[in-house]
Amino acid sequence: MLGGLLLTVGATAAPQKMILKSPDAKLAIEASLNAKGALTYTVKKDGNPVLQPSQMGLQGDVDFTLGLTVKSVSKVQSITETYISPAEKRANRTYTANASTLVLKNKSGKILTVEFRATNEGVAFRYLTSSAKPIAIKWEQTSYKFPVGTKAWLHPYAKVKDGWC
Repeated sequence: MLGGLLLTVGATAAPQKMILKSPDAKLAIEASLNAKGALTYTVKKDGNPVLQPSQMGLQGDVDFTLGLTVKSVSKVQSITETYISPAEKRANRTYTANASTLVLKNKSGKILTVEFRATNEGVAFRYLTSSAKPIAIKWEQTSYKFPVGTKAWLHPYAKVKDGWC
């Protein structure tokens, strides 16, 4: 089943919202612009929050933190990719995801593209700029706000191929 994407755009200053679901529809990443044009996101599993509303954006030579508007949202695509990870126990990896791209415009007309992917195991996003010249990023606003009571496990650093599983 192909996951869905929803974008609500109104004539009022209401927030705009995008929802991308994993192939099994258990995970969802939601991205929205608030009234100030700041981009936030949440992640849910089975409708329960894994990440509460958290900030997104970049600031530096160009400000992609406030005053953003949605220029376009791509249709959801189902993708399957294979890659090689030679340092892993299983070198050949394959994953399937639903993907969508959100294109934003800032107050000065500069473009920021955010590519989202949702697999059955997790979600990911990355920022892309359309600038022909490099831009200096002085601050990444991306944050991760976990619900109160969240438990985490931190894996100790291990050298590759030393027998640690």
